[in-house]
Amino acid sequence: ALSEDYDFRTGVAITGATLWITGVSFLKSTMLDFAVFFKSVQDITRHLFIFMLSLLVILVAFAEAFVIIFRETEVCQSRCREEYNTFPHCTFLASLLKVYTMMMGEIGDVNRYQGKHMAQFLYCFFAFLVVILLSNVLIAIVGERHSVIQNEHAEMVFWSNRLQFAA
Repeated sequence: ALSEDYDFRTGVAITGATLWITGVSFLKSTMLDFAVFFKSVQDITRHLFIFMLSLLVILVAFAEAFVIIFRETEVCQSRCREEYNTFPHCTFLASLLKVYTMMMGEIGDVNRYQGKHMAQFLYCFFAFLVVILLSNVLIAIVGERHSVIQNEHAEMVFWSNRLQFAA
């Protein structure tokens, strides 16, 4: 019974996704602004590959650095694990998730890096490099690509989507 329920839910999810894709395709062929927006999203995604790869390398490097700093310390020792079970830099995957959420703006416990000067330096360097510098680079890339599509290719994008829909 559980397998049939799961199969039914999977089928409904695929049908829903197909319906949304069809709706987007229809909107692209009937509305100029939507066609330009959708083409901008596609173009920006394609141009962000190198940026995203670079960001992934930086996040992995910082996550590994935090794990190295805190490995075998009091907060990560098994005898103290119950007290500090939420400390994020004891394992690599937990550290990677914490570094990702730090990039998104979550600070968490402000006293986490107290007493560890290298950890404080890494946190400040991470905040400068990823949060300030790379966020502004991302905004610049997205703004530039969107303006190119909007200003230079708007009519062409709309009419090519309309032709594709009619075909």
